[in-house]
Amino acid sequence: MPKKGSARIVLSIITTIVVYAIFQIVLFFVILIVNRIPLRNIILFSVVTLFVHAALLMFLFMSRESFYIEETKTKLDSVNIANRITLARISTLPTILFLIMMLREYRLLVWVLVIIVLAFLTDLLDGKISRSLHQVTRIGRILDSVSDYSLLTVISIVYFYFDLLPTWFFIIVLFRLFFQATGMAVFLVIEKRVRPETSFMGKVAIATTMILYAIELFRFIPVAGRITEIAVSVCEYAAGAVLVASVADKAYYFYRRAQGLLAEKKNPSA
Repeated sequence: MPKKGSARIVLSIITTIVVYAIFQIVLFFVILIVNRIPLRNIILFSVVTLFVHAALLMFLFMSRESFYIEETKTKLDSVNIANRITLARISTLPTILFLIMMLREYRLLVWVLVIIVLAFLTDLLDGKISRSLHQVTRIGRILDSVSDYSLLTVISIVYFYFDLLPTWFFIIVLFRLFFQATGMAVFLVIEKRVRPETSFMGKVAIATTMILYAIELFRFIPVAGRITEIAVSVCEYAAGAVLVASVADKAYYFYRRAQGLLAEKKNPSA
C-alpha cells in the first residue's frame, strides 16, 4: 500500500500536468480565434500537446522520489511553486513550436515574442524563488536543465528549418547540446545517478542564445532592412562566441569531474 505522502505527490503531479495541458490548448484556441486562423490547426496541436504532457507526466511519475528539498531532505507532498514555474516553461514547448511554424503565413510575431520572453523570465524566476524559500529540490535541478535544453533544441531546429539561423550557428548549438547530453550520459552510466549541475557559463550561454532567438524574429517584420540584417548578424557572431566558450567551460567541468572519480577510485576511504 503506497504511503500517503507518495500518493499526494502523485496526485499533485497529475493535477499540475493536466491543468497545464488544458491551459495550452485553450491558449492556442484563443490565439486562433483572435487572429481569425482556421480552427483545423487545433487538432494536430492538441494531439502533440497531449503527447508531450503525457511523456512529461510519465517522467515525473518515474522521478517522484526526487521531489524532496535538498537542504533538509524533506519529501514534498505537492509540487512546489518553483517546480510549477519550471514545468510551465516545458509545457509551452508545443505552443512555441506551432506558433513559430505559422509565422510565415500568419501575423503572430507579437504572440511568439511574448511567450518566448515569458519562458525566458521563468528561467530566471524559478531559481530565485526556490533559493529564497529554501526549497531547492533535486527534481527542480533536473527539470531546469531539461526545460532549458529542450526549449533551445526545439527552437533551434524550427529556426534552422525556416532559414532564420546560419548553418554554422546551428552546428555550434547542436554540438553544444550533443556534448552536454553525451557527457551527462557517460557520467550517469559510471555514477549510476543523476547530478544536475549548471555552471555560470552554461546559464550565460542559454540566456544569450534565447535573447538572440528573440532578436531573430525581427526578420519577420516587413520593414526590416539592411541595418536589421547587420545587427542580427553581429548578435549571431557574439552568441556563437559565447557558445564556443561554454563548450570549453563544460569540457573543463567534465575533466574535473573525471579527475574526482579517479581520485575516489584510488582512495575509496577519502
